[in-house]
Amino acid sequence: ADSIHISSVVIPASDLTISGGVAARAMRQVLKGSYSTVVLLHQTDLPLNRSYIVSPDIVPGFSTNLNYDMPLRRELLSFPGVESLPESTNIRTSPLSNAMLYLKWLERPLDVLPLVCGELQENEAEALARHIGLATASRPRTLFITATDIVSQRSIEDATGLSDWIVPAIEDMEAGLLYGIAPESAASVDVAVTFAKEREAVYAKVLLYRTTEDVQPNAAAVDGYLSAVFYRNK
Repeated sequence: ADSIHISSVVIPASDLTISGGVAARAMRQVLKGSYSTVVLLHQTDLPLNRSYIVSPDIVPGFSTNLNYDMPLRRELLSFPGVESLPESTNIRTSPLSNAMLYLKWLERPLDVLPLVCGELQENEAEALARHIGLATASRPRTLFITATDIVSQRSIEDATGLSDWIVPAIEDMEAGLLYGIAPESAASVDVAVTFAKEREAVYAKVLLYRTTEDVQPNAAAVDGYLSAVFYRNK
């Protein structure tokens, strides 16, 4: 176990009461690591075709052990396609805030930078991952977290059946396949996979996949909840 290091994780974006148990599967693995920097990404449903850095005033949860990473913010803003999110933009920040709660479990100082993106094209998502990789090149103890629900507004049959496609795509680290399966979340998962590859990930594991129907029968909308971890040798 000491020879394994986690470079990226994918956790759900929904409320903790709905998907917290799924997210906990991945975050328990993170507890074993020694990280100093964390980059958080949430793919929104707004028509954003770029990637945006979110200010600490928009995302609550920063505390004495979770520090907003201003140097990394400045570094990422120097790359094309990355901008500062206007504070007037109306986005749902709870997925980022939920991830912040999980990070408090680590009980150690962490530099954290939250990001959001829209439905990026595959080349845009992979470019963002490379930008993050370059910006954190001198920080080997960096963890990348994508907070996203895999499916939105799908039937129960679609949401459950997609696991037959999603799980192999992630475990084979072929996130490009997700663009035709789950475009609502493909870009953010692709960033996690590409960042893991940049950090020489050797394998990925889907720890758990559930749907809203598992916890809220007869829900109007059915989302898919994924807990996945990308490992590399130290």
